[in-house]
Amino acid sequence: MRLEARIVDEEVQALLRDAQRALGPPGMRKLFRTLGNRQLASTFENFEKMSFDGEAWPELSEATQESGGRGAANILHPSGTHLLQTISMEYTSDFARVFTPTPWAHVHNEGADLEGTAFGDITIPQRTFLGISEEDEEGIVEAVEWHLGQVFG
Repeated sequence: MRLEARIVDEEVQALLRDAQRALGPPGMRKLFRTLGNRQLASTFENFEKMSFDGEAWPELSEATQESGGRGAANILHPSGTHLLQTISMEYTSDFARVFTPTPWAHVHNEGADLEGTAFGDITIPQRTFLGISEEDEEGIVEAVEWHLGQVFG
């Protein structure tokens, strides 16, 4: 499964359309490389800070800590950095995508109620690691404006 985040802000979408007209495919490829790398760094930072958009991830339950021998410092990467290592980025002149192919990633990113597991019914709280925060949106606008500035001086 691919877990993706998309830009839905109409103002940012309009700015990207303006950039597409001004930059053409080679310039857009550079722009999307920049945007993809920004989002990749932001996603890694979410793991480091164990938060998203200023909201800390819920701590592990006592049962989870006891069963796995994990402490609160190992949320979403109990065996080192497994989920973090699956985060990738790809880009073309039409898009940038930061994603994970990990099938269960969405359960943690969005939260879920799981019934009938080996541990009974459990609730996995939402711990968003992949998405576009307000700060990311500001960074996208800055990057687009910078690239446009390179064309128009």
